[in-house]
Amino acid sequence: MTKPLAESIPVYYRPYLEGVQSQQVMDALQEELEGFQKLFGKLTAAQLNFSYGPDKWTMRQLWLHLMDTERVMSYRAMRFARGDRTELPGFEQDDYVLAPGLTDRSRKSLMDEWNAVRESTLTLFKSLNADELKREGIANGYVMSVNALGFIIAGHMIHHLKVVRDRYINAPDFP
Repeated sequence: MTKPLAESIPVYYRPYLEGVQSQQVMDALQEELEGFQKLFGKLTAAQLNFSYGPDKWTMRQLWLHLMDTERVMSYRAMRFARGDRTELPGFEQDDYVLAPGLTDRSRKSLMDEWNAVRESTLTLFKSLNADELKREGIANGYVMSVNALGFIIAGHMIHHLKVVRDRYINAPDFP
C-alpha cells in the first residue's frame, strides 16, 4: 500500500504525513530511524533534562512521548488489522509524559525501550497483508486505516526530530 492522501486522515495528523518522503509503510517506518538513534543515543544527562522553554517538555519527556505515542498507534493498528470494530478512545499525551517516576530514566534504559518499541512496530507492520493494511477503525472519534497509522507513526517521529534539531539543539543554552 502506498502513502495515503492527506484528505484520508484526520486534519490533526496531516502535518505528520507531510514530513514522510517514503511511499511504502515499511520504508516510512525506517525513514530517519538511524538519525533518531544517532541523535538520541548521544544525549548526555544534562541534555536529556534540557527544555527550550518553561512549559516545554524536556528531551527525556519528548523521548517518552515518542514511545508512548508509537505504542498507542501500533495498538490501534493491530486492533483494526484484526478486524476489531470497537471504537477506541483517545489519550492525553501530557498525562503520559508527566507520570511519576519517568523523569529519572537513563539514556540506556530509554534506548533499550525505544529499540524494543520500534522493533515491535516493524514486526507488526511486516506481518500485515494488503487487505489488513486497508482495514479501518475508529479511534478518538476519527476513522483511520491501518496503513495511515503506520505513516502517522513514522511522521510523528520525523516531526519531533525536526523539533529537536530546530528548538532544542539549536537553543543558545543547550548544554
